[in-house]
Amino acid sequence: MTWGRTVGIADLIGRINRVALAEVSQFIHHIVWLQAQELVTPDDGLTLCRFLRKRTAQLVGITSLRAFGDATDAMITLKEQARGYPALEGDGTPRRALESRLGYFAHHPPGTDFSSELQSLERCHLHAVDCHSRGLVTLRTHAVIMTRLKRWVELASMVHLRQNTTTLCRILRDEPAFLPKITDCLQLHAAQLQPTNVQLLQVFMHTLKDMSEQGVDVLSLRLEELLVNKLVVAIEAWSIERLSAQLEANGAVMQLCLHRNSILEKVRAPLTSKLTRIAVEICASLATIKDLPRVQQQLEFWSQLVRRANVQGLFRLDLSSKDAIIGALAECDSRCIASPELVGAASAVQGMQYSMLRLMNEQRIAA
Repeated sequence: MTWGRTVGIADLIGRINRVALAEVSQFIHHIVWLQAQELVTPDDGLTLCRFLRKRTAQLVGITSLRAFGDATDAMITLKEQARGYPALEGDGTPRRALESRLGYFAHHPPGTDFSSELQSLERCHLHAVDCHSRGLVTLRTHAVIMTRLKRWVELASMVHLRQNTTTLCRILRDEPAFLPKITDCLQLHAAQLQPTNVQLLQVFMHTLKDMSEQGVDVLSLRLEELLVNKLVVAIEAWSIERLSAQLEANGAVMQLCLHRNSILEKVRAPLTSKLTRIAVEICASLATIKDLPRVQQQLEFWSQLVRRANVQGLFRLDLSSKDAIIGALAECDSRCIASPELVGAASAVQGMQYSMLRLMNEQRIAA
């Protein structure tokens, strides 16, 4: 075949060697057009394809994660046009460069801190899913990124998990198989949790709540068991002031019990027992007339706490608890009658007895 007027490719090669990643798609179309219009010889066309392929691989190999979308666009154009001009893909060097670059970002996620590393891994994951759906990378790249995501979760503290629940939930929507790893790590944190560490307990509860609100339930039966055991120990150790704080609307105990009714059912009995003992101890602490204002104030505080707990189903007075409280009040009254130092408190103690009896009659007595 005799070729007519053709274009010299020396200048084109020089321009290809200076092309930016965002310009690659445009150059691919231009070279395809030159060949379609027979403005270059077949040999020159192969040469241009080879240089452009090499330049594309170079640019993909140094692209930032932020600009990875440009690399994907270039590879899509390359693949589409290679159907008619196979030399554009050649030995697959650009595609291997794309896969290699994603793997690099998986092992070296850009970021200034631990949380930003997760955000980078999420972007890697999104690019890997997109590229695989387009036939640009293999499943191996996806597997590498998932391994790195699992490693991030393994190294994350509860504070890090709390700070990144939204990112983790987004990943879980695309990767349901990622859920067991997160659940396992939460179980490990729960097993190591010190019940007296109220701040960390609060972080734990808010993490579960945040994930649940985003449609992700990580509270397995094992995790529930661990948390209930920790809560029972904590309730036993906490003061009435600490219990009151945890039974506020945003308290850890209240949040967890409202999150899962089965936890509420398991926490109710130890909480009722603890509050009963507190009432008995308050009554027993009345030794002199000087103690009366304090005892009155403490019992009023206790009554408010019991009412709040009862509204949410966290306090259910059984017969033994009621008998213990009534017995403590009766003993208090007996001391007032028998002790000259407490005679002046008898009327006030009887008033407290009446208030407490009225409160207990409000409560549902468990069989």
